[in-house]
Amino acid sequence: MIKKILIILVLAFYSLSLYSDVVVVASKKCKLDSADVKLIKNIYLGKKRGFSGIEYHKDSKERIKFSMVIFRKTPSKVNRYYLKRSLTGKGQPPKVIKDIKKLKLLLVKTPTLIAYIDEKDLDDDLKVLLKLK
Repeated sequence: MIKKILIILVLAFYSLSLYSDVVVVASKKCKLDSADVKLIKNIYLGKKRGFSGIEYHKDSKERIKFSMVIFRKTPSKVNRYYLKRSLTGKGQPPKVIKDIKKLKLLLVKTPTLIAYIDEKDLDDDLKVLLKLK
């Protein structure tokens, strides 16, 4: 049984690597110049004050890769964590934006926000804090 689970996990990580790269981005006005996985995780878990994370479309391939790399959990397990925090009054899940243009506009206007996007959607108004591979 454990062998089957390991094979499934290896195949899942391999298939995620076939997607284009996902980047964690912020406004060029953001105080951060770069970030590591731990910092991004803490921002999205509400454990780092002064910054907030935005989710790009809950069913996107970017979200799957982001969840697997940053949290080492499936998106459904991350959702359960957010639900638990919400129900206990310890925080709210990140806002979800389904339109990439609106997401980028919000990032540009708010230097304390970060988000993950497909690298192909990157433009000159944003800076990359972390590239997920």
